[in-house]
Amino acid sequence: MELLHTAKRLHEDGFAVIPTGARKEGLAKEWQKMTGDNRVEPNGNFNSERVHGVGIVTGTEVAMHYLLAIDVDCYDKAVSSKVCDYIDKICKTEGKLSFRIGESPKFLVPVLCDENSRKINSKKFKDSKIEVLGQGQQFVAYGAHPKSKTGYYRWYNREFDVNNLPVITLDDIRHIIAYFEDTMRAAGYTTEDTSAPSSTADDPFAGLQKSDVSLDEAKEILSYIDPDCDYDTWFRVGAALHHEFEGASEAYDLWDDWSSTGSKYDENKGANDPDTKWASFETEGDTVSFRTLCQFARKGGADLSAISRKHKVKDQPTLTVGDIDADTYVEPTAEPDAFAKPVSALNQRGKQVQRWLISGYLERRRIAAIYSPPKQGKSFIALDQALSIAYGIKWAGCRVNQGPVLYIAGEGREGVERRIAAWQIENELADKGAPMYVTERNVLLTNQEQINEMRAFIKTMPEPPVAIYIDTYARATAGIKENDTSETGQVMTILDALRDQNDASIIAVHHTPKGNEEDLRGNSAFAGALDNSFLIKMEAGVISFIPKLQKDTSAEKDLHFRLQPISLPLEYFEVEDEPGVNVMSAVAKYDETIEPRSEGKSKLNKSGSLLLECIQYHLSHEPSSLVSVPTEMILDGGGFGFRADAVDAGMVREYFFKRNGGATQSSNRGAYKRGVDALNEAGLAKLFDGVFAVSTDVNND
Repeated sequence: MELLHTAKRLHEDGFAVIPTGARKEGLAKEWQKMTGDNRVEPNGNFNSERVHGVGIVTGTEVAMHYLLAIDVDCYDKAVSSKVCDYIDKICKTEGKLSFRIGESPKFLVPVLCDENSRKINSKKFKDSKIEVLGQGQQFVAYGAHPKSKTGYYRWYNREFDVNNLPVITLDDIRHIIAYFEDTMRAAGYTTEDTSAPSSTADDPFAGLQKSDVSLDEAKEILSYIDPDCDYDTWFRVGAALHHEFEGASEAYDLWDDWSSTGSKYDENKGANDPDTKWASFETEGDTVSFRTLCQFARKGGADLSAISRKHKVKDQPTLTVGDIDADTYVEPTAEPDAFAKPVSALNQRGKQVQRWLISGYLERRRIAAIYSPPKQGKSFIALDQALSIAYGIKWAGCRVNQGPVLYIAGEGREGVERRIAAWQIENELADKGAPMYVTERNVLLTNQEQINEMRAFIKTMPEPPVAIYIDTYARATAGIKENDTSETGQVMTILDALRDQNDASIIAVHHTPKGNEEDLRGNSAFAGALDNSFLIKMEAGVISFIPKLQKDTSAEKDLHFRLQPISLPLEYFEVEDEPGVNVMSAVAKYDETIEPRSEGKSKLNKSGSLLLECIQYHLSHEPSSLVSVPTEMILDGGGFGFRADAVDAGMVREYFFKRNGGATQSSNRGAYKRGVDALNEAGLAKLFDGVFAVSTDVNND
């Protein structure tokens, strides 16, 4: 009876629940299909004497994510403990990771993931491995365990509950697997893969440090690996190249060129986008080493010793910031006496004019940074600034000095194009041109050839740019050690040269460190060389532009923006395989009515915040349901609504019930009403004839 009660609770939480037997097997016929709308509510099927546990089907949608389980089958207590600590770090649960133990020291961690997956296996070491359970698998959450000393499964730190599950990515999971494998090797274990080398004596690449292998050498080794390999191998090849060459663009090109020779390349450009994956390899912690790539090549018949002798395993380092000679592109002054002047001459120069690029916030010939944690809207703000300068219209109510702008789009260029189109529509400038130039690809400030290419392009412009936006600084400086004072100082020398050569302001879009939402990431030499820095913060859909560093000036106040959704014209953008469906984008829209949030001002209650999440989730799944807000549904700051024949409030309420513990609990109805009341009070959402009207505050992608 206790198992039935537990099963019903988990079913109400949204899990796909099945009865399991004495050997942990699923007892229900075709239990793999009992997911989603086919979930079976626990009833008499749990009363049989054959039932020994409550099973949870993985690879199913739960709480607006996909449920996976990291099953660490490791009998080494020290290794198991390290892996558990590492998972806790990745999941950011701060020592409160919820995990299940049957036969110690093995353990299982259920997680929520944005992407679904089939089963993923690590390499096997003796009798230890990691299995990530996905589609078609299940694990026993509660019940009897045939080998446990206590005779049953136990949960540690926190019970198995939908609200206790961490949300991570598939890339995080692969980093966990890589950490497990490296930790097992460090503990002296060897893989049971018989094709792997049993000794490193004939492996000239064993234990190599970064940059000990040349790109030509890596290219030859890579030629022995089938580009039509499984996803996990493809991912590890990229991670190994990234680790060996410290994220250099040449290594990325090598990986991308190799991928393009396989039949799966089109697929990789979609769900497995190399650009996105390459950036994800910067995750802190242990990474996949170049030795992993060598093992793949050995299986393909590579003679690593012969390759080593051929290339003499000599250093052929990729071009880094240290290889760039500033004199090759910094044009020397023409007047010998301009090197220095006496103070009497300075006093006789006459009136000095303060030249604003953005009045009150950014002067001409300055180096500035716009920075924030991920997904806070900093690129929307940067584009809004750049376009306002190029078109010569006010930015956030501030006067601008119009002039050409060069925008270095280091990531997501197609997204940049859509945002520019949305901005032009919102500002009624779609049919008017402006001297705004967007690069076709990233420009590495650590690559002499690419810098020269950029300088050559600037010389072709009718006028030099008054502003150069670098989005993002991390992509433009890939390959440097960003915490190294010397290398960071050389990058700043390059930025100084770009500023001086073009009489322009340089604005870098950058990030904050992990766990720190106030400071700039990287070496202090970067922050110390800036003239201005602006922190971006997003809260309840309001993007705040906060001046942090203002040398020689003092900005009057913080500025506040809302993201305004924009439907792009079908003649330029259309959803693939869905004729007639508009592509959506957004613009950062200045809102002078927003008052600064006081420190003691209350935020949305728990129910209101959860309801916002459910609305956002529904928007991501039903973009075609968006329509303009009718006059009678206008919200403070503007907004949008759901098409009546496609979506109603009931569907959002259903998501809310699932996320909050199940539709059968009467308490959910009260919580839902409190959430609606909180949103109404905050002016964020309204109910009108069974349809949701939503403020732009919630559209913060």
